[in-house]
Amino acid sequence: MRLYSAVVTILSIFLLSGCTVAKDTSAKPQIQLFKFNPKYVEEPENLWEILEKESDFKSVTSARDLPPSVVSLCADPDARIADPGKKWEVGDVITDPNLPMARLIWAVTNGEYFVVHHEHGGIGYNCRVSIIRLRKGEQKPKLVWNYIFYDKSKSYSAFLGTLQPAKD
Repeated sequence: MRLYSAVVTILSIFLLSGCTVAKDTSAKPQIQLFKFNPKYVEEPENLWEILEKESDFKSVTSARDLPPSVVSLCADPDARIADPGKKWEVGDVITDPNLPMARLIWAVTNGEYFVVHHEHGGIGYNCRVSIIRLRKGEQKPKLVWNYIFYDKSKSYSAFLGTLQPAKD
């Protein structure tokens, strides 16, 4: 029954996420492109243009370098997240209760938007990319876009390469 619930939950998240999957018909047909559909993003409408300005985004190498309010949207239920390459609990069998069940893969920021790629363990392992807006002077961040991937993007540049803006 738990497996059935997990499958239904994962399918629901995929269907409600606002993304569609399309095969890339260019030179690399094995790559899946995810259509980034701005009508499913709360704000701003020009988010794609903001994201594709790669040179505006700087790398963040540790969760400690992210604002705590941003980390809270990506961490495990106990508000913990491991740094890239550090030990964490991948599965739902807890071997060390001191380890977090989430780990940062990479993160970038332009000072207002944080693009955080993180992985979560438990009954269903997954990787997520969360786009979070936190304006200077604001205390509460806003989750602008969140998507579950089942593979890791090696970098922000690689992540952008898997997205394409949806055309209505």
